[in-house]
Amino acid sequence: SNQQKNNVQGQGFIPGNPATPSVSAVNGPTSAQINQLINDILARPRPPAISDSHINGNREFGTEATPQITYLNNASGVTFGNGNVTGYGILIVENSLTLNGNLDFKGLVIVRGTTHVTEVTGSAMVWGSIWTTDFNLTVGGHADVQYSSQALAVANQAGGGGVLPAPVKIYSWRDVY
Repeated sequence: SNQQKNNVQGQGFIPGNPATPSVSAVNGPTSAQINQLINDILARPRPPAISDSHINGNREFGTEATPQITYLNNASGVTFGNGNVTGYGILIVENSLTLNGNLDFKGLVIVRGTTHVTEVTGSAMVWGSIWTTDFNLTVGGHADVQYSSQALAVANQAGGGGVLPAPVKIYSWRDVY
């Protein structure tokens, strides 16, 4: 009967929500925290800012041996046009980023403000992480963002090392009373 079907549960079934959820949401950094991080990073040694609104051709923003802080500060945003952009380290973009060419970046990409990646007609590969307060993505080509602790370690070496915040590690403590 229907009554018997509804009462059948698997072994170990516990009704209701679990005491510890198996999946949880974690809030990322706030806008204020991202702005502070950008200001702290920009105070470090780095190449001069690039104010172009379009970046075309083949460009390299840092290498594995010499990762760098790259700052693209055009107030209306930046478009990576035809060509190949590669880099290692930290890429900071003001306002928006449009990808029409190919991007292969290893490290941390930070966009201050709203990230409008409205067109990817080439291939966008980011190994590391992207931090932004808002994200709008429409892909016509191929886009892949892979979290990588190794790429973030490379980013942490940009600008002289120790750039990214890290959790506190307690090695020992002493009770005093």
